[in-house]
Amino acid sequence: MLSQQSTETGTVIATTNQVKGRGQRGNSWYVSPNQSLCFSIILTNLSIAASQQFIMNMAIALGVRNFIANELNDDKVSIKWPNDILVNGNKIAGILIENTLSGSVINNLVIGVGININQCEFDEFDFLRKPTSLRLHTHKEYELRSLLNQVLSHINAAVILFFSKNFSKIQSSYHEHLFQRNIFANYLYKEQETELMIIRVDDKGLLCLEDKNEALFKVNLQEIRFLS
Repeated sequence: MLSQQSTETGTVIATTNQVKGRGQRGNSWYVSPNQSLCFSIILTNLSIAASQQFIMNMAIALGVRNFIANELNDDKVSIKWPNDILVNGNKIAGILIENTLSGSVINNLVIGVGININQCEFDEFDFLRKPTSLRLHTHKEYELRSLLNQVLSHINAAVILFFSKNFSKIQSSYHEHLFQRNIFANYLYKEQETELMIIRVDDKGLLCLEDKNEALFKVNLQEIRFLS
């Protein structure tokens, strides 16, 4: 659709059965038909500075996170860097954002979102982090189309915050809900299991951690894995 150069910004494409879902690091995103929200949002003609790319990522993650927290009446829903959404440490949603660059400016974004809604069985795959869903927490069955409108409303509010250049509020809220921030936990770093503490995420989207000697590490997604 983007290649046709006639796609209206804000266009949403949703499906009831995603068969080739992709996630971070080339991982797959699995769904059962008619049980989950799977959609992409197309934003065009943006002229966003590439240096602000991760702030937009933060805003989108906050929008999805706030929707889930609202549905669960729980402000403990967290964001696992860079943009997975967890409930009690279990994954309920994933986000993958792809962009097209022209020099140092982002022209278009495709924001892919998957949220587990009614699915209760996940045991056919070997997951590194146990999945969960809204239904597993509330024991209610949801109508997907109405929920799609709700989550889009939350994402829209976050995007408006970005274009209002309220970057400090976005960054503050993102860090407030950042999974395992300010606690020591086990990570695989340079092929060694290491106890580190997440401090923040910098403007480039790098995860900043400290060891127990207060040495600072800045890592990208390929350099570290969560072990807890």
